[in-house]
Amino acid sequence: MDVSPQAVLEEQLSNPSCELSAAESVALVEHCVSLGEENAQAATGKEVVMVLGNTGAGKSTFLNYLLGCQMEAKRAKDLGLPGKKRVIRVAPTSNIDEVMPIGHGGASKTFMPTIMSDLTNADRVYCDCPGFSDNRGAEINMSNAVNIKRVLQVARDVKAIILASYSSMFSDRSASLRSLNAMCCQLFGG
Repeated sequence: MDVSPQAVLEEQLSNPSCELSAAESVALVEHCVSLGEENAQAATGKEVVMVLGNTGAGKSTFLNYLLGCQMEAKRAKDLGLPGKKRVIRVAPTSNIDEVMPIGHGGASKTFMPTIMSDLTNADRVYCDCPGFSDNRGAEINMSNAVNIKRVLQVARDVKAIILASYSSMFSDRSASLRSLNAMCCQLFGG
């Protein structure tokens, strides 16, 4: 039986807890790495400003702000989201539309390293990386690691910005912060 990698990817993204057969798992990793290879070409020979961090740290929000979007804080319930805290989003009145999709729930929004050109410098691109400990399965996590590494390999220069949520410094005795540090050491060496 032939496995449609795109169909497996769509199923995994919409239902991360679905169980994959061995053939589906391999097809998914191969497909995601192939997509990542294509995507990384936009960073070839460029200065890459790479934003890394755990899922939910605010990487996409930060990049939208950095790229000139006007941001606003809204109560979660006003956006139909659970919880009492406020969320940051691109304001509907922003002159620049949302550049990087922002996730406000528990699910990751960034599927693979997303490359965006700097409109003021043709030699620079921004890379919105999927969160470490992504919540969409081992295959997606493995593909993310390969795809981030690929962007690093093709870039002329890399400036890494590592984001951590304020709460990660205090919750779980800083376990998520230590995990972030370990992931960065694996990615960059050290």
